[in-house]
Amino acid sequence: MTIRRVLLWALLLFVAQLPLPAHGQSPVAVFVSFDNFPFGPGARDMTARIKLQPGETTANIEAWVIYDDRRDAVVNGQLNGAVPHGKARLGAADSAGVVTVTFIFPHSDSPTPNLVDRNPQRYRSGKKLYYKWVKRKGNTQVASDIVEFRLPDKFTVVNFGDSYASGEGAPYTEGPKWGPTGEQCHRSSNSGQAKAVKEYKRAHPETVIAFLNVACSGAGVFDGILNSQKKPRFLESGDFPTRARAQYEQAKEWLAQNGYEQMNLAIISIGGNDINFGPLVTNFFIEPGNLADPNDAGARRARENTLININETIPKYYDELKRVFDGNFDYDRVLVTAYPDPTRDRDGHFCGKPLTLYGLCWGPVEALNGQKEFEYAFTDVLTKMNNKIKESVRAYPHWLFLDGTVAKAQRNGICNCDVPYFNTIGASLADQNDVFGTMHPNRRGHAKIYLPVVLEALEGEIVKIRREYARERAVEIAKERSRRKTEMAAAQSRIVQSPVVRPVIESNPPISSQALQKAREAAAKTKRVDDVRDERHDDDHEK
Repeated sequence: MTIRRVLLWALLLFVAQLPLPAHGQSPVAVFVSFDNFPFGPGARDMTARIKLQPGETTANIEAWVIYDDRRDAVVNGQLNGAVPHGKARLGAADSAGVVTVTFIFPHSDSPTPNLVDRNPQRYRSGKKLYYKWVKRKGNTQVASDIVEFRLPDKFTVVNFGDSYASGEGAPYTEGPKWGPTGEQCHRSSNSGQAKAVKEYKRAHPETVIAFLNVACSGAGVFDGILNSQKKPRFLESGDFPTRARAQYEQAKEWLAQNGYEQMNLAIISIGGNDINFGPLVTNFFIEPGNLADPNDAGARRARENTLININETIPKYYDELKRVFDGNFDYDRVLVTAYPDPTRDRDGHFCGKPLTLYGLCWGPVEALNGQKEFEYAFTDVLTKMNNKIKESVRAYPHWLFLDGTVAKAQRNGICNCDVPYFNTIGASLADQNDVFGTMHPNRRGHAKIYLPVVLEALEGEIVKIRREYARERAVEIAKERSRRKTEMAAAQSRIVQSPVVRPVIESNPPISSQALQKAREAAAKTKRVDDVRDERHDDDHEK
């Protein structure tokens, strides 16, 4: 036998040992589509469409994806080999015998998202990857062509705002009350906004999210979001030893440091401190003043000033907030939350009945306020402020007002001592050893009020955003980027040329020693909210 014949027999023997495709199964015939790779912010999922051959069903075939950042590794990659690969989920076959299969690339929020993940690898945003689909039936395998793409950026979410966004009133129960990064701003991952983002991550392994929480108790539009913040908290009369950095600057820096091109979605709660809500609470709901008294000159001035601030300051401030966002961020959506209602008892009536009718949470400080005062606070302060914010936001493209928080809170106000969603001054002292959580949602309140409302908005808007990117694709997005840069430059110019005259924000008067003593007596009898577990401290600034 000649050397040529020996080599020929060796080649035939090698080929005979390779798995052969089923009769008539070429990659073109099997894979109706296979290059629907992840596209758009946060996307880590992709689909392929596989044509079933005679004798094949969704019960006897499997679909796998072999992937790597090296093309040759994918070309030579085998199932059960060392190259990363995962088993996809099969959908139902349509009338033409075509099955849609889904695969999710592993990522930081979901390291093993598929039915089976072998040697899973997580890659950074912007990384060039290669993959191929493999259909397997028994020992027979058919592979698609190799596809090359770049992994999209994470979906970026930033939480801006004041104490109703930061988590004031809902400190951690173990360890530092505000975690390692939130002490200055009383910021907690127990806030409903932060909890909603975490819940969305858990429910949607196909989307990877980068979340930043910069909300700070005491913040206003100018003194907090657009400029460094001097005033510490809701009822604080002093100043920070060191100013808190402007929230928009923190967000802009975070995006740049991580190489993110966009702020895809912002969540905002702002406006309460801009109408001097803190001094109202101090003077009329902690101290003996009656905000609804028609014969009290001080109450009358407070009512007049509050109405002016709602009707004039809120629209001007929100216009300026939008201009700064337009000039500094390429964003997809801004979700603005309404302020919730803390003024009702379990029957839906306004608070203000005698001490004995509510329970231990209703202390001597709260008993100073009658139903007329709580009704005024709801009708002429809370409702009018929310409506004016809603009116402003409705005029802005891609801004949405989330008013569901008001209804979620009713019947569980500060005078519902059975299932309170808000802190009385006594509950605040008992839970966080200060008065700043007064009138704010507690841990239960954040979970019952903000979490479902914000989560529902995230569910709907992220789907819409991803669909928009899927339609636009790369060329159209490049055009949009160029247009947005021009708009940002123009907006920055308008910011410099058109300064807004800012009224003086009243400082919070110090709370009297008599009121504090009464509150501490009530705090000693107050039952703490202990049926809602803490979120992890380190979720505040997740990378």
